Amino acid sequence: MAQEIVMPKLGNTVESVIIVEWKKDVGDSIAVGEAICEVETDKATVDVEAEVAGTLLAKLYEADDDVDVLVPFAIVGEAGEDVSGMIPSGGGAGSAPAEEVEAGPA
Repeated sequence: MAQEIVMPKLGNTVESVIIVEWKKDVGDSIAVGEAICEVETDKATVDVEAEVAGTLLAKLYEADDDVDVLVPFAIVGEAGEDVSGMIPSGGGAGSAPAEEVEAGPA
């Protein structure tokens, strides 16, 4: 079952981060503890690690996007899993859907 990966709170005063670089592409396998992306806070640049293993099914933001902490930024699950219902539709604060999963067999 697909799961959202939430941007961790990287410090007491950090309210948002900027995605510097994605380390994984949609379709890549991810292990627990493996870096998904690199983000920048007001004080440091750090890797964000996966909390669950699986396949990266969707990136909800692109590089250079400002992402609030404690907000989903990626979706991980089984290859080919339909996550279209988990992709936020544009309009909500901080929701800027970027790269959706390539549709696989249902």
